[in-house]
Amino acid sequence: ATLGAPQDVEWADDGARLWLLQARPITASGAEEMSDHLPGDDHLWTAAFLNERLPQPVSPLGWSMLEGHLGRLALGAPLAMLGVDDVEGPLLKLWQGHPYSRVALWQRLYKLFPDALLPEDAARYFPDGDVALRSAPRQPTFGLRLVWSALRTLAREFHAASPLHNPRAWRRYEQKQQGALIRLAFREREMARASDPLEAAREILRESEALTAELLLLHRWSLLYADVLYSLARRWLALRHGREEGARRAAALTATIETPTVRLNRALAELAGHVALKEGRGWLAAIAEGREGEGPEGVEEAVERFLSKYGHRAFSLDLYDAPWEADRASFAAFLLAVPTAPPPEPSAPPAIGLPGALSALLGDYLYLREAQRYTWQQLLALQRRVALRMGAVWAERGALPSAKALFGMTW
Repeated sequence: ATLGAPQDVEWADDGARLWLLQARPITASGAEEMSDHLPGDDHLWTAAFLNERLPQPVSPLGWSMLEGHLGRLALGAPLAMLGVDDVEGPLLKLWQGHPYSRVALWQRLYKLFPDALLPEDAARYFPDGDVALRSAPRQPTFGLRLVWSALRTLAREFHAASPLHNPRAWRRYEQKQQGALIRLAFREREMARASDPLEAAREILRESEALTAELLLLHRWSLLYADVLYSLARRWLALRHGREEGARRAAALTATIETPTVRLNRALAELAGHVALKEGRGWLAAIAEGREGEGPEGVEEAVERFLSKYGHRAFSLDLYDAPWEADRASFAAFLLAVPTAPPPEPSAPPAIGLPGALSALLGDYLYLREAQRYTWQQLLALQRRVALRMGAVWAERGALPSAKALFGMTW
């Protein structure tokens, strides 16, 4: 009632208090979450997995740049590793601008998972949350076909696929991407002086897409290990301490991981508190309404410092959606809604009771699970700027009505 519509709410319990992380209007009803028929086929589709990453209808350009990565790396490659070849037709589909994935692929991806290691959120991919449906497909099965397919994949992707090497491979990738972003941003600034600015833009986009593919290859494995290790930890703790206490200890472990999301949330709360202390909320409200003006002393500087580090973040993975640094009005409105209560003082890590090796490995993978979107959106922010520069060239030549019309085209 407070917000005027049903909300998709994310929350966390740190053992001392309940924290509201975000609330946003629900854009699809429960019936739309799982569709047993979309025009043109008789497959079963689900909006889960994609709807939280793309909550609004996606642009043609944004989807055409995402679909290949998602279909090939996130979904298609794991099926191939399992030796699955009985899924005919597309794995992904757009309906009324919203992306869906096939329930058939989730059945196969989770078919061989024992109940003890099945991730908690697997239920969202099946009608009525019935995970028993994963046993229905014929493939995959344990046997030589699975072993051969898995060994080929592991040989080809060893540093990404090895649970002991993946965190180190990710750290190397992060260093590589930061260097690449500096070089690509310099070339972006030089585009206006290029003999062919459109080809210069395409080359930047090609290189950034190659980085995206490398990022998602690493993330696919780190996400798998994060889910499996967390499921294993919960069950270990439940056996030793009981179900409720085991769940509390597992949740307490996640609260101790200093992820990019945790740092972002802390920085947001600090910025919101600073703005309120300096009586800058009126200035923010004016920015949110599209009116410019000078803020109280120190407020604008604090906002700029925040955006210099986190301004690449956006509310979706669609290239059409401007990051915070490019849409100050939306960011100002968002910041006005951030609670100004200071974050709690760091407390001593709670007693968890996991074996040391499992605890350390799980900590690495819980961090990597959260780091992926932060890093990916750095690439997306660059790609969006370059795409708009391409659109501006075509608009100047009369080929497009405006630079943003580029988002109506496919890659």
